[in-house]
Amino acid sequence: MDAVRYVSMGCKSQEAGDTHFAMNGVLGWVSAGTGGLLMASSLAAAATPDFRPLEKYAFGNRLGVTTDAVLIQHQGKIIYEKYDRGYQAQTPHLTWSVTKTIAAALIGIAEKEGLLHRDDLLSKYIPGLGPEKSSWRLSHFLQMTSGIAWREGYDLSPIRSSVVHMLYLRGMSDMSAYTLGLPTQFMPGHRFIYSSGDTNVLMDVLKRVLPLAEKNTFPWTRLFQPLGIQSAVFEQDQSGTFVGSSYLYVSPRDLLKLGQLYLQNGNWNGVQVIPAEFVQYQKTLSPGFQNAIGHDSKTPFGAHLWLNQDVPGQQPRPYADAPDDTIAMLGYAGQSVFMIPSLDLVIVRAAQDTLSPMMDKNEFLKRIIQAIYPGYQAPASGVQKSKVKKQGEKVQPKNEGDLSELPRMLFSLAAKEYCSCHFIEGQSASVCKKRAKKLIPLFGLDVDQSTKSVRVGWYKNDFDKSFAQFHSAELGCSLKGPSIP
Repeated sequence: MDAVRYVSMGCKSQEAGDTHFAMNGVLGWVSAGTGGLLMASSLAAAATPDFRPLEKYAFGNRLGVTTDAVLIQHQGKIIYEKYDRGYQAQTPHLTWSVTKTIAAALIGIAEKEGLLHRDDLLSKYIPGLGPEKSSWRLSHFLQMTSGIAWREGYDLSPIRSSVVHMLYLRGMSDMSAYTLGLPTQFMPGHRFIYSSGDTNVLMDVLKRVLPLAEKNTFPWTRLFQPLGIQSAVFEQDQSGTFVGSSYLYVSPRDLLKLGQLYLQNGNWNGVQVIPAEFVQYQKTLSPGFQNAIGHDSKTPFGAHLWLNQDVPGQQPRPYADAPDDTIAMLGYAGQSVFMIPSLDLVIVRAAQDTLSPMMDKNEFLKRIIQAIYPGYQAPASGVQKSKVKKQGEKVQPKNEGDLSELPRMLFSLAAKEYCSCHFIEGQSASVCKKRAKKLIPLFGLDVDQSTKSVRVGWYKNDFDKSFAQFHSAELGCSLKGPSIP
């Protein structure tokens, strides 16, 4: 059964759907922004926003679109909340690459504590890189300009994907080492290449600078607990590095808190959790992005944060109907957290899209903004779409693996999917088996409840050497077993 809650702008609640959830507003202050023609304070807000057009778009029966939750927070209060497909308010949901922004926040916190600095050479923390990689700085990995020839992508030709090999095959035991072992194509700082590997290198650095007693607890003591987040599950690879590229599970309500933290420039209840200067750094366009126009992304990238701004003379902002101060955390399969300071809005979408382009993010934002502020007009872009041209060279990563490795990849993915579904989300065995079998229809499945491990193979009693194992409520599941040499 799904659940919906609407709240009028006067904070009088109304119920819709099957269940009414009592909600608490998020604490903290919010400063006004400058992203629209009219400030939120000068717009006439709807007394009771009509979210029916949003629901039709986000939850309607459309090919490839599978929405599990949408939450909208305005002026620090939740005004809309809907769940579907069995998800509930406190169910941890995989955030995929939304995790990257949270990983960067941890780097900012570590910098505040003097453990590292973004301008430090990577070789200060990871020795033996070789002379051709001696100029790498942490900032190159924060802004994804390391120059490593990386192929991101899951759906099209996954066996040739760098991120698939890192998460499920050659790199799963030590994801940072796998990334650093790949060839480089560009000089550091020259070219933006979206890379999950860059993020996990940063998490390796974090692991190395933390005292032993804090290696597994730092995200909780410095970030999650100060915000009152209790649902967070942050998984590690076999080397003990947090998989900052992909593997944070958190409930949609707790994800709202992380979005609110960024809306407030890193401040929570008067405490500067993330340095405001570091948040501003994250909002600054990556210096290599202009050399990647037309290749890697149509959405401008800062330092592990997506931006809604024009790239002068090259590319208009991607969300034309949203303010230009909109920032976002985005992840595979439709995971989204949008923060709009000028409208005092935080928006969360949890999803399992299979054709993510079918969910137009601009249309999604437009329907939300128009429901709350019917008179809102976004500023016009200063760049025409017809002017957009490809800039710089195409990334040419080394081809990884061959079709013989495809079953191994699918087995690893299915085992990880079942482990996380059952032991983290708390879904039933039948639901999790069904989800795993979507990845590889015919396989044998062995779940050992005593060790909380999951093995997958072609047939019963013929299982792959790799398996997924649940560790704890905080560290979740990880893939174990030999990596392909």
